[in-house]
Amino acid sequence: TPVAAGATGTCSTAVPEPVDTGREAVDVITQCIDLAAEVLLKAPLAVLADRRHPLFKRRKLSLADTMGETWTLSPPDSFLGRVVVDVFRQRNLPLPPAIVTTLSIHMRLSLLASGRFLTMLPARMVRQPANRAWLRALDIDLPESSGPIASITMKKRSIGGATKLFQQACRDADREI
Repeated sequence: TPVAAGATGTCSTAVPEPVDTGREAVDVITQCIDLAAEVLLKAPLAVLADRRHPLFKRRKLSLADTMGETWTLSPPDSFLGRVVVDVFRQRNLPLPPAIVTTLSIHMRLSLLASGRFLTMLPARMVRQPANRAWLRALDIDLPESSGPIASITMKKRSIGGATKLFQQACRDADREI
């Protein structure tokens, strides 16, 4: 039985549903509301699993090869969920049924550690020091899976020092990777 966990907020200002999850979606949002957006980096996705997952015994996999596996995914109406839906749609595949649907990355990583689940998250997750020993990306090519990570601020307002430092740290980290 699928489980849904996590919380989502609502905005009091009506925002049209973005058509896609790329730069165009960021542009649509900032045109409708008095916001400014700066794309700081793009985060390509990967299919992640514990290093003991049986699929690691196979070399070259396709996304279709994972359809019968046990998945934990973001809700399909969340930002990351829409990117994941698009990845499967581009390959003419349905979204696999997720046993657990959650916005919580911590919960998804905990489920992956059991060795039974797959998920789709930014490929950068495997480089995090806490994940290096156990988390691996399956050898599945997902070149068009990047979603923009943007800093969204109010137009006509000065940006605070902490925000500027955060933005610069994101740019620097993106260049290093």
